[in-house]
Amino acid sequence: MKTARLAAALLAGALLAGCGSQDKDPLQVANNASAAKPASVPMSTPAKGDRIDTGGAVLDTLVVDRTLFLTRADTLLLYNLDDLTAQPRTVKLPGKPGKLSAAPSGALVPVPGSVLTVSTSGRSAPTEVGGKPSSAVLLRDGRLVVAFPDKDSVGVFRDGKRLANITGKVRPEQLFAVGEEVLALDPVRTALYDVQLDKRSFGTGVRAGQGAARGVTDSYGRVLVTDARSNQLLAFATGPVLMRQRFPVGKTPFGIAFDPTRKLIWVTVTGTNEVAGYAVGHGEPDLKYRFPTVGSPDSVAVDPRSGAVLVGSAATDGLAVVRP
Repeated sequence: MKTARLAAALLAGALLAGCGSQDKDPLQVANNASAAKPASVPMSTPAKGDRIDTGGAVLDTLVVDRTLFLTRADTLLLYNLDDLTAQPRTVKLPGKPGKLSAAPSGALVPVPGSVLTVSTSGRSAPTEVGGKPSSAVLLRDGRLVVAFPDKDSVGVFRDGKRLANITGKVRPEQLFAVGEEVLALDPVRTALYDVQLDKRSFGTGVRAGQGAARGVTDSYGRVLVTDARSNQLLAFATGPVLMRQRFPVGKTPFGIAFDPTRKLIWVTVTGTNEVAGYAVGHGEPDLKYRFPTVGSPDSVAVDPRSGAVLVGSAATDGLAVVRP
């Protein structure tokens, strides 16, 4: 039995300008706002599936082709999905990495001063961008769009040259590309913004619950976001940005990944150390799986070929591999 019904789209009052001239930011609802954080609960129930020692806390995970990219404080590990017990390839990083995102035959890894393009073989090529990038997306036309939350800005690069610098009342922690459209998630304002590259400005901002944490795109042209304070999964249409769905998923959801083969959204529930899989191919999210997993499960990735779910522990519990 489903635990809740789909909420209606939020229309009246949901759309607000992201970079207006008002003295007060309309999307800043608290005087001392801060980004939502995952829960940190020791593992009390054995995690389902296999466990792999990652040698340290996991910051983020991403699957590209047959490779699992996994970041620690200053290291990128590359695991072969066909043999996860084999020793991973390692890439030393010049500092704490940001959010991983996919690139052709590899991953984009933001690090202090640059964005690394790392192939599945471990070969790394830097694009110098300066500053402290937190997220990057590569568009089909070759433009690299990079988030700089400490500067309230997004930079646009091509062939190593900066084409534009977009600034406004937005702290863009994570970027998403839907076709040629770019969106930015601001966890402090807990809002999702359209980034208007041609106009070189931030466009519409839409409230993203009470504690937007992490997001992912799906094959339906949407951005799905975990709300760690309201314990919900949020779904946004794009062009224009509109919240279309909100659905309860458990205590303090955080990590999120999409399986395009099975049309499943996987969410980590950090308050109870679980990972849950929801079918999203027919409208309302439908709970299909819920498993105990590692402590502090802040990140998750999925292998679209096998359906294996890979949950990273931000504590010392390593990586859980679940094959539903």
